[in-house]
Amino acid sequence: MEAEVALYWKVMCMHLQAEAQVKGSEAATTTGTEAAVYASEASDKNDLLDGVLPSTVAEFVDLVKAHLSAGPNYHFASRQLLLLGGMLDFSDSMNRKVASSFLYELLNRPLEHEVDEDGNQIAIGDGVSLGGDLQWAKAVSELAKKVHASIGEFEMVIATVVEELARPCRERTADFMQWMHCLAVTGLLLENTSTLRSLEGTAIRPSEVLQSLLLPAAKQKHVDVQRAALRCLCLFGLLENKPSTELVKQLRLSFINGPDLVSAMASKALIDLVSWHGPQELDQAIGTEPSDANYEKTQFAPVDISDLNDDDLNVGVLSILFSGFHKDDWEFSPEGDNHDNVPTILGEGFAKILLLSENYPSISADLHPVILAQLVRLYFLEESKELGRSITHISPLFFSVISHTP
Repeated sequence: MEAEVALYWKVMCMHLQAEAQVKGSEAATTTGTEAAVYASEASDKNDLLDGVLPSTVAEFVDLVKAHLSAGPNYHFASRQLLLLGGMLDFSDSMNRKVASSFLYELLNRPLEHEVDEDGNQIAIGDGVSLGGDLQWAKAVSELAKKVHASIGEFEMVIATVVEELARPCRERTADFMQWMHCLAVTGLLLENTSTLRSLEGTAIRPSEVLQSLLLPAAKQKHVDVQRAALRCLCLFGLLENKPSTELVKQLRLSFINGPDLVSAMASKALIDLVSWHGPQELDQAIGTEPSDANYEKTQFAPVDISDLNDDDLNVGVLSILFSGFHKDDWEFSPEGDNHDNVPTILGEGFAKILLLSENYPSISADLHPVILAQLVRLYFLEESKELGRSITHISPLFFSVISHTP
């Protein structure tokens, strides 16, 4: 099936489902003849939908499998067809069994990769998502949540797969692609879980995920494994009530000492955690005690991250991140969403902090002009001008900050 046909099929089915739901809601909120008319229209739409969807779950599974087997040229069509699963009925136990078995295959499907001339494996795609594609990962997770809709069932099923994939990683026998695969499924689990409590009692507890999988992965030599691990650490930290000590230390360490692509992912993670928990919570997690608290209320502590010691806990997370603007040897890379340069990520992050400053009372208002001045410098930076994408990302936030500045 060609990509445009699969897309049209999915869109048509979604349209019929939406119309049926609207008519059903109208029937439920009216009475008498009007309600009967709406109910009849909803029934007609549902009949049309049933007529165009795969007749059985088994037929749906065979259809998606056929396109997956057809190769990468049919990846888009496969994703569109997979999304049809969200409109199928899984109330029957046999249907759930067939779909559950298919999902297990999808989650255990090895990541696609290439081998370079030196024999090194190179992951295809974004390097952090299941299948190397964020949209594919979302489609798989949506189907999984529909099939395993009972409370806690989704977490139980995905955690079982994570535990199986994590065994060679925990035993330190995993190769690069096994690490990447395990972290991709772990990211899918963390991204679709509302609280770490829902992982208690599953095949792998939250503490095991952090201590036995994510932290060791962040220390691996391969850059892509480190990046995937830092993304998962960020997702894990967003689910914590308070950020854990080891997690914050690792993110700081990766930002300070990691290769540029690793520092970029670490900066994204730290910005997200600062936005969610607040900078004070991250500093308290590792016992940071600024050497001059009064100074840090009006200026960021002067830090040269190139000379910063790993165990230097006297510098707050915001000062460390702000120092990233002043490092001169960042590599500017215009390639793809997951290869942003660090100054751009920091610019976006600090711009958001300014725009939402009322949410961060621990950040002194005296620091706002300092941040704004740095954003102005970044906006007119020569290296940024050479990267049209960088300017494109910063511009809306930059002008929003300017418009909100007294």
